[in-house]
Amino acid sequence: MMEEVLRSVDEYSDELILELIQEEESISEVINILCGVIKSISTEEISRTTDQLQMLYRYLLMVIREPEVFDFVNSDIYRTVEIFYLTCAYYKLSMHSILNINETGEEILTVLLHGVYKKPQSKRPLYKYNTLQRIEEDSFYNLAVHEDLLKNPMTNKILEKESMWGLEPVLSENEWIYNQCKNSTLFNTDSSYILNLCPVYYTGEQIGIYTMYPEFFNKTKEDIRKARLILHRVIDQTNIRFFNIFKTLIMANKDIKKNFISSIYKIYEENTEREKTRYKLTDAESDAKIFTISNLLSRLIQPISHDITKMRSIPADALQKCTYLKNTSFPVASSTPNTPRQYTQISSPSSINLQNCSSPKTNSTFLSELFYGKLLYNKISYNHIYTNYNTYTEDISRTEQTLSGTPDDHRMKYVLSILKSEFEYVTAILSSDAMQVEGVVLMYIVAFLNHMAQTSRLTEVPVFILENTIISLERLTRIKLERKLSVDEIKKVHMLCVHVLNLRINVNYKQEVVKLILSYINTAECEYTPGIVSSIITYFIDVQVEIRNQSEQLQERGRASCILDYLLNNYKGKEEMKKILEVSNTAEDHKDTKTVFLLHMLSSLFEMQERGFEELRKIHTAKNNNDTADTIETAIEHSNSYFYIVDIIDRIIFTLIEVSPKAFLSSLILSRLASLLNASLITLTNKKSSELRLKDPKSTFSPVSLLGNRIKMYIALKTIAFVRAVAEDEDMFKPDLFNKAIEICDRKGVLTQRDKAYSILFIKRVANLKEQRIVSSVAYPDEFIDPLTFGLMKDPVILKTSNTRVDRSTAAMILMTDPTDPFTRDPLTEEDVIEDKEMYQKIQDFLSNNS
Repeated sequence: MMEEVLRSVDEYSDELILELIQEEESISEVINILCGVIKSISTEEISRTTDQLQMLYRYLLMVIREPEVFDFVNSDIYRTVEIFYLTCAYYKLSMHSILNINETGEEILTVLLHGVYKKPQSKRPLYKYNTLQRIEEDSFYNLAVHEDLLKNPMTNKILEKESMWGLEPVLSENEWIYNQCKNSTLFNTDSSYILNLCPVYYTGEQIGIYTMYPEFFNKTKEDIRKARLILHRVIDQTNIRFFNIFKTLIMANKDIKKNFISSIYKIYEENTEREKTRYKLTDAESDAKIFTISNLLSRLIQPISHDITKMRSIPADALQKCTYLKNTSFPVASSTPNTPRQYTQISSPSSINLQNCSSPKTNSTFLSELFYGKLLYNKISYNHIYTNYNTYTEDISRTEQTLSGTPDDHRMKYVLSILKSEFEYVTAILSSDAMQVEGVVLMYIVAFLNHMAQTSRLTEVPVFILENTIISLERLTRIKLERKLSVDEIKKVHMLCVHVLNLRINVNYKQEVVKLILSYINTAECEYTPGIVSSIITYFIDVQVEIRNQSEQLQERGRASCILDYLLNNYKGKEEMKKILEVSNTAEDHKDTKTVFLLHMLSSLFEMQERGFEELRKIHTAKNNNDTADTIETAIEHSNSYFYIVDIIDRIIFTLIEVSPKAFLSSLILSRLASLLNASLITLTNKKSSELRLKDPKSTFSPVSLLGNRIKMYIALKTIAFVRAVAEDEDMFKPDLFNKAIEICDRKGVLTQRDKAYSILFIKRVANLKEQRIVSSVAYPDEFIDPLTFGLMKDPVILKTSNTRVDRSTAAMILMTDPTDPFTRDPLTEEDVIEDKEMYQKIQDFLSNNS
């Protein structure tokens, strides 16, 4: 009746419309009729004047806002805005002209801005929606509705209200708005306007300690590919639109900007549960909302990410003074005064005693607020994934290994499918285009931390920032991303690593730094970073002090050794090492930095070598006992790992001797090196050495190569002090075993003729020193001593190429093995060996007078 009249009469009156409305039983029908007629007028299907159209607008708003005036009493009166919106959507009717005529329109628009909208389902009978399509279409549709609502000029005024951002209750501001939201399935009053616009991701289902994602669970590769593509579209396209919406809002209105920042920090505090490794999905906001906000903050920072001046204006203590955070405190990486220990122990942020900040709280710049907001959101979004990424892969690998032994275990198959579904979901998020922006901001954080270090303020920065940045950088090296760090970026990362390794901070963070350096150290993009050699040496020493578990100590020294090995292949690295080793002692040997470092390096070599030997003995025993192949294979893997590090440390020691032989003159180092070499020689050449010979293609250990390295290490230090240290280790140095080692190495071709010659000379040196100690208490003048064998010259000759005196037997050995002058490396011939009768006579006279 009402619709027929409104469409047929040419002029409307208040009496007519009031009478027609009161004749209708349903308020939803009234709204439907009025919207339908308005649509017909706007499309000129029927013709009415502007005043008549305005009259319909007024009565429509009155029905929505004050339905009780027309004696409507059913439950629909509390959801009139929802009915209005759905009707407009059905007729595809723009709401702006209707809402803009009076203040009632502002209230209705306020309710509409509280909405989370879903695309109406198609009424086509054969059209079927699946979950993937619904997620994508609903996400885009919700944004489209809000983009349209924000075109209304009243939205800025509405968004200036704190209630729109979840900062104060809606009920206290407007009861009618509250009731409209409370009684609707579209609107909510509890969350921030930001959350209303967030897209929808795939929702996980918690099964025990695991999370299963149906879109990836037991799916074909093609299904997984489609699911990943849809999630990428949702993430990437909604993130861009989300950014454009909020950039416009916060840049246009300072009150909206303040509400935006306040809401960002409030949402973070309400979702700290997400920082846990495992948490109940129902106890926190969804990934879709938290990751979208996190990426929004990144996109707001990105345009100024290359502005160094603005970055330097960000204070170190902004979080400690932040007024937006009510219940959260942040420990910093500062040292405790008057501590008796060398380093202050700082535990993980979750267990540390929080520092109370006594300084007054003040607001920082908008950039600071965005920057620290982003760092906080990283804790509950991307950092959570980065930290757990290794766990995902390890859990899958471990489950697959278990399943290989019990292929019919249906429970394990089910668990594996769940794990894979979660891993596919995480991988999909990390492979979206949004990660490009995240990479830019991560490097911005690195630049900020480097600036803090350079200005001696790194210890004022909350320690979680340092921890999360290091872990993120290290984990991202394991994740296959399209974006790779540039040469300049890797250099900045290494600069940060150097700063952290020199910082008084928990060694756990330094361990992550070392892993990070290892990830980039041998890439083509990596360049030498000044100070990195010194920082690795510091870490090498820290490991002994800070880590009590011996296996962990060896593991960390192994990592540090790998880094040093690479650095010492660079001439800049060698130069830095030379400066460190040639600094004069300012303390006793056991406190001198370079001496302590060299002792730790030698200890690491010996311990790695001994553990490798132990694994080889286990293999020998296991084979004799016919143990399982898995047991033997595991032992082979362990031995390969140990001897891999042994080879690396060998190379380092040879390089250090080459760079600065003087650094090895400490009595502590000489005796330790002599003891190590003597023990190695016994193990590799005695009767039980057959246990170390392993004929297995999976084994990389070569006993002959190791024996060759030990012989070469004996002859690398050409000083009488080292020979004396070997000679004085009487119970350990076995000349017969040394000769046997030379013979084996010569036969296997691991020694050059020059190496062999010096090895034979080395035995003579040791024998001569022992003989001097036993048969004579006379101190021979230095000029009578052969500088190569340290024995008394019986037939002195002069090497013309260097004008150096040696015994004739020494010169003969040089001519037979490696005809080069050992002092100048010039070619040596028999004509260059000149008899020294004068010296011979002096020696004879001395012996006659002292017999």
